[in-house]
Amino acid sequence: MYKKKLQRLGAVCLAAAMVFTTFSFPDAVKAEEGTATQAETEAETATELEQGKVTVKIDQSILKANAMTNSEEVTNERNAAKNAFDGNFNTKWCTAWREASGSYHYEPTWLTGTDFETTQPWIGSGFGRTVMLKKLTYQTRETNVHNIKTFELYISENGTDWSQVDANNLTTPNSDGSLSNNQSVQEIILTEAKPANYFKIVSTSTWMSNGANAHTVSATEINAYEEKDMDVVLTAPTTGSDPTVSVPTEVEAKKWDASAQVAGEITGGVVVDDNAFDLSESVTVGEADDAKFTGTGAKYMVQFKVRLTNIKKGNVSILVRKEGQYDVRINYKSDGTAELILLYTNYNSNGDEINWCEAKVTVSDLAAWINKDVTITAVRNGNDSRIWYNDTAGVKKTAENFNAGNKESTPLTIGGSASVTGAVKDLVVLNCGSVSNNYVDTKPTVDGLLNSGATYAVNLKATPASKAAYTAAISSSEETSNEKKIYTTSTTITATENGEILVAPEAVTVNIDGNTAHNQVVPVSEASTLTDTGSTTVKYIFEDMFVGGSLRIDNTDPLVKTNMRLGYDFKIPSDTTFKGCEWYYGTASDNLSLKLAPTTTKYITNPGGKGNDVYRSNIVFTNMPKSAYKKNACARVLVKYGDGEHTYSKMGLGIDTRTVYEVATAVKNDLETHGNTTGNTYEYVKRLVEAADVQ
Repeated sequence: MYKKKLQRLGAVCLAAAMVFTTFSFPDAVKAEEGTATQAETEAETATELEQGKVTVKIDQSILKANAMTNSEEVTNERNAAKNAFDGNFNTKWCTAWREASGSYHYEPTWLTGTDFETTQPWIGSGFGRTVMLKKLTYQTRETNVHNIKTFELYISENGTDWSQVDANNLTTPNSDGSLSNNQSVQEIILTEAKPANYFKIVSTSTWMSNGANAHTVSATEINAYEEKDMDVVLTAPTTGSDPTVSVPTEVEAKKWDASAQVAGEITGGVVVDDNAFDLSESVTVGEADDAKFTGTGAKYMVQFKVRLTNIKKGNVSILVRKEGQYDVRINYKSDGTAELILLYTNYNSNGDEINWCEAKVTVSDLAAWINKDVTITAVRNGNDSRIWYNDTAGVKKTAENFNAGNKESTPLTIGGSASVTGAVKDLVVLNCGSVSNNYVDTKPTVDGLLNSGATYAVNLKATPASKAAYTAAISSSEETSNEKKIYTTSTTITATENGEILVAPEAVTVNIDGNTAHNQVVPVSEASTLTDTGSTTVKYIFEDMFVGGSLRIDNTDPLVKTNMRLGYDFKIPSDTTFKGCEWYYGTASDNLSLKLAPTTTKYITNPGGKGNDVYRSNIVFTNMPKSAYKKNACARVLVKYGDGEHTYSKMGLGIDTRTVYEVATAVKNDLETHGNTTGNTYEYVKRLVEAADVQ
């Protein structure tokens, strides 16, 4: 559809009218003659242009899994922190009713005895990754009951070290920075988004003023929103295809076993980060016979990271492989200490349970684990077993002739207990049956055991879901001017219920040749604005600007090398000035891997008497060797212009392709048709064609 007509341009007659931006074939760069326009300053380059900003609602299942607080009422009304992130208006979080320390109803319900950094009640969560936090919403179910009035907002990279967000960087429903006393969804907006892995809202006063209950705090729903750069990708038109647009779409969570040893699917659970699962939801790994070890000589390693946000007293299994294969659990004691345990059971030949073995390591202060990644490593090597947290080792346990049994069992299960919240990440189970060395005395590594003959029984992988924040629809209008086609694309971007467009794009990404590795970020063709409904329209122009190919007769021997140029004529809006050109080029139309972006672009106006509003600029392939005379030189042009405040651009409608041989043959035929077979020009192209023909 966009095939270009070969222009038969004589090198001599056009020499005075052509201006060049040149490079040695294929990639050396220099500039030549003509009037120069200085390229835009660093601040105006396309890489600095705004591609648009959008807020995206963070998946509440992730916030629920990482919910944390220093006080929650769970004994009676079960008003746990996770209720504020469950999407259910009929549940809530509430601080503990029992009066504990200070004047606040502050009690670390599951972590009694822990010294928290504040006696003011707070609630927060983690994102499982670093986000640019832009907005929080807070909602309560009742008026005049336990509602936050004034607060402080803190963010953290690790869940331990906190920084307060400057109140001057916050916008709330009230001018004094407070929240309102009603049931509406109230926004806490960060004027400037901040990088954060965690956040917490600390209540400094409430709207309730009746006695001791004045300091009880609650929340029905809390949501968090991150700020992201928009990513609008236009696919430039090619022969036979119209321009298209793509934007990020909703992605479902994925769960799989990379070891290829697990026969069944990974079912249940909520993926909260790469390779990480919500500990409060049960995850089933494969089938009953997957990751199963039997007999008295069972040899395996189990390793994973755990990040606790809270845990109740008593025995809590983090993961378990029944019957008696392996059970990694935490026994949290009333004095604040805990035991990390690897438990497995001994069975007789009839499959009856006889007794069990426990390899243990003492945790002096389990509260110190809260909101931190802790690596758990548990191993069994026949009679011997041991367990570590980070590099702290338990005592080696020896149990003679413990039979893991081969009775019917259930698959490996992660989490699912109501007594613990947090996440399990990077779970690996190794079959160490072929490992001959002793890996119990010294903490082993996964790579070390694999190098010693171990194989993966489980290598759990997962990616979290992502919500689409906006949609895009493209339309194109075609017009013809002086036999040249112009395609104007209009892409309407509309926010979804999960997002809000904050800033209209000043630039878009263009797929120039079908290869996403060569995508270019370029200025839009016209200014984009936001509508009252929160949508925006991005306009971009693809225009046929190609004049054709010609040869330069310099001091080159056509039997050895030559120079070829591709020429472009274009107009720009009357209220703008020319900023310069760029070219994306290569030796194949689907591989424009090289870029020419000169500091100054050479040009002339009124080429061939076309008018003072017409510009011409050319790219020149210099020193093309004889061996390349029949090889393609391909380029796509970008023209930039500006109005003093903004930079805009438009792109060539097609990928322009010529060979030296094609151009020389056309010039030779044209001269012969007109009887001009004497002189340097004819002799030059004749010798060049002859040189190409002997290749």
